[in-house]
Amino acid sequence: MKLLLILLLASTPLVHAKDIDRKVGCFSAPASGAALKFVEFADGNTRLAYVKYRNSSISIPLVFVQSSFKKVPNNRPVENHTIWAEFINGKYNGQYEVMTQGARYYKFSYKNKLGKTLSFLEDITLYDNSHTECKLKRSANKIYF
Repeated sequence: MKLLLILLLASTPLVHAKDIDRKVGCFSAPASGAALKFVEFADGNTRLAYVKYRNSSISIPLVFVQSSFKKVPNNRPVENHTIWAEFINGKYNGQYEVMTQGARYYKFSYKNKLGKTLSFLEDITLYDNSHTECKLKRSANKIYF
C-alpha cells in the first residue's frame, strides 16, 4: 500500500521540480513599514502561492481565484492581473491583487475582509544576488523571511 502511494505521488506533476515554474517577489509597504515575500508556483493549469511577512515565522498559503491578461501596444510584454484569496484557520481573511508585466511587478496590494487596502511596492533591495529569493535578515536568533 505504501509503495502504491509513493508511486502515485511520484507520478503527479507537482512532484517533478523541473516542471514547476517558481517566481518570487519581494515587497515593502512604505506607509506601514511592512515587508513580505510572495512566492508563486505554476505547473500547467495548477497555480499555488504563499506570502511570508517579515518578522513572521509562518507562511500564509494563498488560493488562486482568477487571472486575466491585457495586451499592451508596441510589442511590450502582456499585463497579467491575478487575484489570490487568503484563508487563515479555514476562514477567508482577505485577498491579494498582483499585476505583472514581463519580469516586473507593477501592482501588489492586500485588501482585508473589512475592505482596508495596503499597497506594496516591489523592493529590489530585498532580492538576493540571483534574484530568486528575498534576503534573510537575522537579529537576536530570529530569521526574517
